[in-house]
Amino acid sequence: MRKLILAMIVTTATTNALALERLYSADETCDQIKSVLARDGAAIIYYPSRSIPGLNLLNRFATSAEFCDSRRIQKFAIKTSDSDICRISICLERSDDPSN
Repeated sequence: MRKLILAMIVTTATTNALALERLYSADETCDQIKSVLARDGAAIIYYPSRSIPGLNLLNRFATSAEFCDSRRIQKFAIKTSDSDICRISICLERSDDPSN
């Protein structure tokens, strides 16, 4: 029974992560990204590094902390097709969480 419950938890967690829309910020406008976040609550967004040309980074972005595993968010600026500064909220890593 415990194995079944554990399998269900793992499957649910994996399914939630896989269900997130993935976007490349350079191909989207700031409004398009904000629209996806408003609709879904969270998304995985690939974005160009500001410090290393040619390097793309990815993170989970959300409208509120309830959509983040660590339950913490921070304002963050990414470059989009129409703006060098599109301010949205990024989910912080668990290692950044002082409660862990």
